[in-house]
Amino acid sequence: MDASERGVAVIQRAGRPVPLACDLTTEARHRLVASEVDASQSVTVVGAYVPSRDASPAKIARKQRFLSQMTALTRRWTHERLVFLGDLNIVSRQHVPRFTTFRCWEYDALEALERDGLVDAYALLHPGKQVHSWIGRKGAGYRYDYAFVSAGLVPYLVDCEYVHEPRELGLSDHAAVVLTLDFPTAQVSPSPRHSTRPGEPPSNESDAVCPPGRCRV
Repeated sequence: MDASERGVAVIQRAGRPVPLACDLTTEARHRLVASEVDASQSVTVVGAYVPSRDASPAKIARKQRFLSQMTALTRRWTHERLVFLGDLNIVSRQHVPRFTTFRCWEYDALEALERDGLVDAYALLHPGKQVHSWIGRKGAGYRYDYAFVSAGLVPYLVDCEYVHEPRELGLSDHAAVVLTLDFPTAQVSPSPRHSTRPGEPPSNESDAVCPPGRCRV
């Protein structure tokens, strides 16, 4: 990886890396990282960092190429428990305020994620509410950062929120996105305790249910 290039880091307490498609470009492999997290149920987390662009042909081509690879990856991904999140550097067609600088292929890339079965967690939990995660030099707000979940994870979705302190404190120029999933754990049935006194029936304890396994990313 070029020292001047940027990428994605996934930090977790336990888990393992997951190999992605071998036909990704070198740059895409640094900006698309997957890892398997065990939170009572296995979840694959994919972090993405889409390159920004200006009006130069080279940067336009780079971003367009990356978005094409990114959406092709999610289209092929068959994992039923997938979290896809990151700085996508794109907004929706319905974004407020409306910007004229984005092109159709940028809108198309965001819509492709939902068309391929991923659910925008924040939009699902806060319908119709516009949020901004990055503020431009002129004060305009952009929603660049997202957290998507596969349809199979929607029943476990608890919350998705934007935390602005990192941006306000100057630790980053973006707000953080915190996604919370809550997985129930299997019931644990202890073996009956048998009395040591002859002729006394065993004392049956009720089944104990472990607390849910909460996963925050």
